[in-house]
This record gives sequence, C-alpha cells and structure tokens, in this order.
Amino acid sequence: MRSAVSFFVAAVLSAALQPQANVCESFGAVDITPVIGAGASAGRQVIPGTCVWTAKGISLTIARVDTGDAAASLALVDAVKGRGQKGDEIRDEPGLGQRAVSTVNANRRGLSLVAADGSVSWNLAVDSGDQAIDAAAMLPKLRELLRKGLTGK
Repeated sequence: MRSAVSFFVAAVLSAALQPQANVCESFGAVDITPVIGAGASAGRQVIPGTCVWTAKGISLTIARVDTGDAAASLALVDAVKGRGQKGDEIRDEPGLGQRAVSTVNANRRGLSLVAADGSVSWNLAVDSGDQAIDAAAMLPKLRELLRKGLTGK
C-alpha cells in the first residue's frame, strides 16, 4: 500500500530511538498461512518493528511502531485516512485499538489495515503485483491478525 507504507516508514524512522518489537517472532506460520496461502515464506525483518512474508504472487507486511506518543499514533491513522486516491476505498474500522482504518486500492491489488493503540501504531498491508485481492475475504483475516497483535496472544 503506497500511502500506508510510506507513512509507516516515516513513523519508524521518527521512532528510531524507541525499542521496537520483533514482529516476525510475534506471528507464526499458523497465523500467516491463512492470510497469504500455503508456501508462505518465513518472515523477514526489513527494518526494526516490521516483518514481510511472501507467497506466490502476494506479500504481507506487518509493522508495529511504538512512537512513544499516543497523539502521534492517532495522527498516523488520520493521515492514512486522509491520503486516499481516486477510487480507493477507505473505511473506519471500529473496535480495533483506539482508532483504525482500512484502505483498499482502486486497482484492488493492495489493501491495508492501520490502527493506533496508545503509543503503538500498527500497519498490516497485503499486496499483489498482478491479481486483484478479494477485500471482502482478506480484511477479516487482517482484523484477526491485528487483534492478535493488540492482545499479544
């Protein structure tokens, strides 16, 4: 997700002094396979607090950033919500953290779920290079992953 990932990279860089969780260790194959399918790669940390898994034609990125500031986490969600492009579908996601929003790209090849919970921001993004993603089927899976992240279980 072009805009969600861009904002998350900025948040990660600005929170560089905060120790970040190892997201790859927080989610196992039992969590990832239902989302991107059989043959999912082992998670690979890209930058602290971020992990990427891939399978045939699809990738899942989960980023968890402790900004140290609850207002900054909320602002990140608001920024993602405000940066939609023509044809994108952006919806509030009540009941996930303090504030959450989902974004589905106009071309249906990328979607994200971004949430704030205290000073912690989450971004779960699924991208497919050449195939449309069934958002109605994928978003519930991302919500479950986010709930696991929020509870730490």
